[in-house]
Amino acid sequence: MLGWIKKQLKTLVGKSPAGDPAQQLPQEELEEQPLVANLSTNLERLKDILGESLDIVYRQFWIGLRKETKAAIVYLDAMVDKNRLQEFILRPLMVEARTAPPPGLTLWKALDRLKENTLTIGDVKEAYTLGDVVKGVLDGNTAILLAGETRALVAETRSWEGRAPEEPISEAAVRGPREGFTETLQTNIAMLRRRLKSSRLRMEHFTIGRVSRTDVVIAYLKGIAPATLSCYVFGPYGPDCFF
Repeated sequence: MLGWIKKQLKTLVGKSPAGDPAQQLPQEELEEQPLVANLSTNLERLKDILGESLDIVYRQFWIGLRKETKAAIVYLDAMVDKNRLQEFILRPLMVEARTAPPPGLTLWKALDRLKENTLTIGDVKEAYTLGDVVKGVLDGNTAILLAGETRALVAETRSWEGRAPEEPISEAAVRGPREGFTETLQTNIAMLRRRLKSSRLRMEHFTIGRVSRTDVVIAYLKGIAPATLSCYVFGPYGPDCFF
């Protein structure tokens, strides 16, 4: 299978024309846009920028005694500390923050209250643009968004778990970082994310083998990889072209 993928990738070299629309996406302009009060719109724009890769989590939920406010968190699954995320963000928001804002308390103040009184985590910063949220997520932090809010919170949750990367014996390097892939897929994904903090990086996941059910991830840069890449690589092993 790996040999077949390599063969197909070699046939794609030089086949992406200079005028390929995929290489001229206004993604950078989109990242400069400010957050809006509509939570669904903010999430859709973030999905346009970051995609819906295997390791990106978009979690929506309600907060308040009567579920008055809809909220969402966005994070990279392979780069966050799960214990810190659950104990210091999700638990305070979904379990402990049960009281609704009193009458006359605006959503702006509600976000301030979450930051000052609810989230039990050390470093919490405010984000005003999509780019601020994207940068925080790519750094391994967790973004918190509220319906009706034009700001977001970015909480410090970065962590890279797993075996420490080691220099591959068969590919020793004289210069540069001495890191190599491990046997754990999540660790390898985190390594790629840490080295390439680009919002264009995509991770497409599929499974091969009727018995082994082997997880396979194809990583590529949207707008740089040829638009027909998936058609050649996936073939009968995955979904139709996703470009």
